[in-house]
Amino acid sequence: MVRSVLYPAIIFGNPYRNITTSSLMNYQDGNQATGNDGKRYNAYTSRYIEKYFGAYGRDYRGHCAWDNLIVDQERASLYYYSGHGTGGGGVSYHPEFAGPDAWRGYAYWNGKTARSGGFTWYDVDPPNQYNLVHFKWADYYWHNLHSQFVAWMSCTTFAHYGPEIYLEHGAVAAYGNANTGLSPHWEIHDMQFFKRCVYEGEPIGIAYSHIYWIFERDFTTMDPTSIYGSFALNIDSDEVIYGDPMLYLYSPMHWTMPEPVDSNL
Repeated sequence: MVRSVLYPAIIFGNPYRNITTSSLMNYQDGNQATGNDGKRYNAYTSRYIEKYFGAYGRDYRGHCAWDNLIVDQERASLYYYSGHGTGGGGVSYHPEFAGPDAWRGYAYWNGKTARSGGFTWYDVDPPNQYNLVHFKWADYYWHNLHSQFVAWMSCTTFAHYGPEIYLEHGAVAAYGNANTGLSPHWEIHDMQFFKRCVYEGEPIGIAYSHIYWIFERDFTTMDPTSIYGSFALNIDSDEVIYGDPMLYLYSPMHWTMPEPVDSNL
């Protein structure tokens, strides 16, 4: 079933279609990585998500607390998750009792363990740890996602049944990592992707094809720049798209509701 055929009309059946939302659970904002093209890129995820998801009449409402997120999850036309892999099992979130809801991640943890100086992105002192909603409970709580486009930056989530849950509840398409989703590397990649398909209006597959060689090992080109580039040798993401690669994403400023066709049938 190709849902993109009726998407330009069905999206207008969602009265809250201008809302966009996210779960930005990592805390790598500003860190750098080198692409296969040799250029240094910064993971300015916070500012770019706010810019792209709030552009052209969109109403961006980011959340990290589940109770608040689930309200906008069923209304938003666009959703991005950047966070811990959870083994592909579900959606991580920040419990409300550990602090107020926020549109970006946790307070950075300054404690001391054997892993200090490594990837300590969040506060691990009880009761501030992140929690998890398994996809079986997401399946229970969600109803109609109203042709939402879903994007994930999270290890292995899109090699499991998470995308199926989104599609079963009415997502128009889904995009994410079947293998490693590492911050800041893949947040950098996703910001380049959103720039093209959300901000500049390219189809999702075309947007991805333009940047694939910079951030992933592209054997189709036989170009050593991509096959042996610093980014490709450091991470293997296996990015996948469930849906029509020629899908254009809804833009409030540029789209108008189609006129119904009169018919005797």
